[in-house]
Amino acid sequence: MSRRWQKVWVFVALLFVLLVGNEILNTSRTDAVIGEVHHQRERQIEVGMKPFTGWRGRLTANKYLIAVDKITKRVLETVDLNIIFFAGHPNERVGIVEHERVAWFLFPIFIWGVLTL
Repeated sequence: MSRRWQKVWVFVALLFVLLVGNEILNTSRTDAVIGEVHHQRERQIEVGMKPFTGWRGRLTANKYLIAVDKITKRVLETVDLNIIFFAGHPNERVGIVEHERVAWFLFPIFIWGVLTL
């Protein structure tokens, strides 16, 4: 095995250990607290992004940028690794139970596959 691959495997192993450790340390947190903090931050970002409100906001809004922003949000929500590999992430929607699509311990294999492309 070449030296480069040894470094890659060390990196993947370290990342795996960090992910498992993070999972163990954060299991005591409740989803409600994490979700509430996430929603508060999201509201702060939305308010900061809209300098004009009311009818002036409609006059200054760029329709193309709004469309691109909506499409970008949808695409990034679809390919979000946190939703794919980790259940109980702050991106959970209220009232909907999210389940991980892929087991979290397969994440290092996913990283290895991306690196070998």
